[in-house]
Amino acid sequence: MTKSYRFQRLIEKYYVTFTVQMSSDGHYDEDTGDYVESVAQDITMQGAIVHARTKQIYNSGGRVTEEDCFLYILEPLSLKTRVLYKGREYSVELAEDFSDYTDFYYYRLKAVSSFARS
Repeated sequence: MTKSYRFQRLIEKYYVTFTVQMSSDGHYDEDTGDYVESVAQDITMQGAIVHARTKQIYNSGGRVTEEDCFLYILEPLSLKTRVLYKGREYSVELAEDFSDYTDFYYYRLKAVSSFARS
């Protein structure tokens, strides 16, 4: 079945470059039994990052703030993934899966406070 709505050209036209912090989970080595620490890896990706409009903020009931953004991207991301864009850090808070109908993924990026960073 073909996708009804194709947004790839639109996303590629208005894309920005940002960094995604991916980390592997720590695990025990099967051969030695030693614990292997998680490894963080920064990956450069492209997608359309859009700031929340006033109406979205108002209708969200406090879930969306002026600092939050929405991400339209052609690759899937996991919840709680860290996104770095223009010196700000965001966390993927909400994922909407429209992949049955479209060729993109939609995420709400929650701004991370400077005080909450670990």
